[in-house]
Amino acid sequence: RIGVNRFNFLLESLSDLDSQLREQYQSRLLVLQGVPENIFRGLFDGTGPFKLKSLFWEKDSEPDARMRDTSIELLARKLGVQTQSF
Repeated sequence: RIGVNRFNFLLESLSDLDSQLREQYQSRLLVLQGVPENIFRGLFDGTGPFKLKSLFWEKDSEPDARMRDTSIELLARKLGVQTQSF
């Protein structure tokens, strides 16, 4: 749980990032909600809002995050999506 002020700050920050992406790169920020494995499966196999060909992410040292990332990476490779973490 987070407080109202922190939540509003996060929303404003995401809105600002989306504006910058649109103006500078003709791109946009897309926020998806749900179980990560289900969301990424749709993105990997094309049944989601778009199809990914590659996925790049920053490594997370938290045990739960490492398990999630391993699961997503295995799914990506199984479905032919290139992966790279840093």
